[in-house]
Amino acid sequence: MKTFYFRGHLWLLSLTIFIVTTSCIETPDFSVIPALKFEKIEVLRNNQGIESVVKVTLSFTDGDGDLGYPTDQIGDADIFLTKFRKVKGNFIEMKIDTGSFPDTNSIAEPYEFRLPEGISKPGVKRQVEGFIDVFDIFANDTRLSVNDTILFEVEIQDLAKHISNRVRTSEVVIHK
Repeated sequence: MKTFYFRGHLWLLSLTIFIVTTSCIETPDFSVIPALKFEKIEVLRNNQGIESVVKVTLSFTDGDGDLGYPTDQIGDADIFLTKFRKVKGNFIEMKIDTGSFPDTNSIAEPYEFRLPEGISKPGVKRQVEGFIDVFDIFANDTRLSVNDTILFEVEIQDLAKHISNRVRTSEVVIHK
């Protein structure tokens, strides 16, 4: 019986510690406008050991969790990535080639991607935070040369069309 009595007190002590520690945890208060933070940039190699992809890692928060279209919906792009190349010490925005020659129809619009599906849950408002990896494949990009220095600016848009802050990566040298 004494063992049972001791276990009862141990259970009560555990419950008390749980209540005290969880009641002290503050729930973060994120804005409904998504927020981004640059974490890191990496140049990745393909199976032949050739640098071919840049991976940008970002952290994000959103106060109502309306990021990414549910898996059963088709939607617009919600990640916007602008690429810059260093030319004579200054970063110049790289334009999207429209295929015309001479290249008078190039446009200076960001590359557009989709957030991973299923971050948001239909009808459920909840704060979310996490990480996003964005990949830029440059292996066949004829606008880049060996030892070019590039960087990116990235922003995201939630389902309510709120646009996040724009973050800039650090620069990275590519060796095609």
